[in-house]
Amino acid sequence: MNDDMVKRVATALYQARNGTGQPFMGVTLDWPNYLAEARAAITAMREPTEDMIDAFHRAAHLRVEWGEDPMVENPENAYRAMIDTALAH
Repeated sequence: MNDDMVKRVATALYQARNGTGQPFMGVTLDWPNYLAEARAAITAMREPTEDMIDAFHRAAHLRVEWGEDPMVENPENAYRAMIDTALAH
């Protein structure tokens, strides 16, 4: 699992519970206490729902070339569409 994303989620969990506050010299000291919860949250999202898969297909814009595997033209948009769908429910 990408440590950057785990840290981002841990920081978001910390801020959701404690407010953003004023970090000391740009560092929030308590976010490491949320690493296990962050990993659990990300792990829970590992398998997409049917709605998330539908959102991927709507946003992916697959490019298919003869003899090649299909490529997603805009993976970032497809990923965001899946996450937005998960958050909308």
